[in-house]
Amino acid sequence: MGVEHATHKRERIFRATLVQHGHSPAEQILYQAMWNHGSSLSDGSRQITAGYRELGYMTNLNDKTVKYNLQRLERKLAIRVTAAEHTATRTGRTYQVFSYEQILPRRNQAGMVWVRKTKGVEFISIAGSQHPSSVIAPTVVASTSGRTREAPLDRSQGAATIVPLNTPETVDTTTTESGGLHTTQLGSSLGNKAPQPSSSSLPTFVTPLDLVKAMSRMFPAIDQLAVQTLWRECRSRAADCTADEVLFFVEDKLPIARNGKIQNPVGFILTSVPRCFEGHTFASFREAKARATREREEAERKRKQQEQVVAEACRQAEEKFASLSENEYDALYERFRAPLLTGSPAAKHWDKQTLEAAIKRHILQELQERELSRLL
Repeated sequence: MGVEHATHKRERIFRATLVQHGHSPAEQILYQAMWNHGSSLSDGSRQITAGYRELGYMTNLNDKTVKYNLQRLERKLAIRVTAAEHTATRTGRTYQVFSYEQILPRRNQAGMVWVRKTKGVEFISIAGSQHPSSVIAPTVVASTSGRTREAPLDRSQGAATIVPLNTPETVDTTTTESGGLHTTQLGSSLGNKAPQPSSSSLPTFVTPLDLVKAMSRMFPAIDQLAVQTLWRECRSRAADCTADEVLFFVEDKLPIARNGKIQNPVGFILTSVPRCFEGHTFASFREAKARATREREEAERKRKQQEQVVAEACRQAEEKFASLSENEYDALYERFRAPLLTGSPAAKHWDKQTLEAAIKRHILQELQERELSRLL
């Protein structure tokens, strides 16, 4: 009895109201990468053809772990194999990746409603009771973030028995990926959960669409729920932070997340990036950013000012040239004619019109330099 009681104390059993409730962290990372890289099908699902190595590259998981979690996702009705691999052409299997809207009805129809979380995630059925709600207290779901708050089992009934589903969708909870990790992508690389605000604060943090798209391109393993959490955590530390600033720090941390030493890259991003918006670190970043902006604006102002001076010098040179008397023009003409003919052998063969046009350019250049010196 003591051993059984200790086992129950470590269990968390609740109704799977979100697809993610039935996935381990590795399964969710793999599912999201397959969805992001898949091509759309007419029924709303997506299709991807990839081998274990390619999927491992997308998710930073090794081939063995990818194979293991593909089997789990197939059993959990999130994906299905539609075409076998072709060894001759080195082409991987083709998978149909179902959308969240498709997965939940499929699971409900198969009786995959309740999940048990210990070290992994397992779908279970409830035996010994006509009404599962009398055995398990109602679950409160914060739909905006996907987080749930589960009430404990009602042990007063005493007659209920938890039975793993005896179907192809049964999931083994002892996976190598779930060991040492929480059943969410929101933990750090050490398995510690990132701090999360109460659900009452969630509506004030609307995630920018540009941030979601950019994060999906930069980090295929991250899903929209994780991006929402990242934005919320950054905004809770710096209420005026921008999506560009978040992306700047994500790009700064990505090489570390991808170096192969981080057990949970997504968790690392979700815990390390928000810290960049705290205290002196963020103040120094903002100061350097403001200084760089001022220097850039000052350089642009000087460039435009110089362009205006040059344009004014050219305009005044044109006016001076037009107002030259005949004697002044002849003097300048002879001044540039001799050096031009001696300095350029080809000029000796020019016709009169070409020679006069070249001399005019030299005269205008001389007048522009005079005006430029005067204006500067």
